[in-house]
Amino acid sequence: MLKGALTIRNFETLKTTVPKLNKANLLGLKAKDARAFESMFSIVPMGLEMDMYTNQGESIIGTLKGEYLTISPDDLLRIYGNYIPGEWYALGVVDCISTERENLSQFTDSDLRMPLDQYAEGIRLIYNQGYATHAIVPMLIFRELVL
Repeated sequence: MLKGALTIRNFETLKTTVPKLNKANLLGLKAKDARAFESMFSIVPMGLEMDMYTNQGESIIGTLKGEYLTISPDDLLRIYGNYIPGEWYALGVVDCISTERENLSQFTDSDLRMPLDQYAEGIRLIYNQGYATHAIVPMLIFRELVL
């Protein structure tokens, strides 16, 4: 059971809005940078991410499924932005995320598996750029309501 501040990021919204904002020239991206973003969005799995900042100063990431929320991810974003106010509890399975990775080639010498391993490692690095040391598979997220 974790306790702390909760942030929910909707990467799917980012995937759909950035190209549209750029097309309307609202981001000021150069054509090369815009193509790089769109290319990245086409190959990187998107979804909902939770980030819990515990009272002990840890940052713990996890993924959420929109169909299990009591409010739609779009409404969450529209009403609260990314930061969900209040102190939250998350019950789930917590795993340590190894921040140091060995050379991937030591695990497989298969020409078929190596590119998949490298792709998976690249995706991991995009989402977790070293700040979170743990991940959670949440089963229940709630807060105490005080009247």
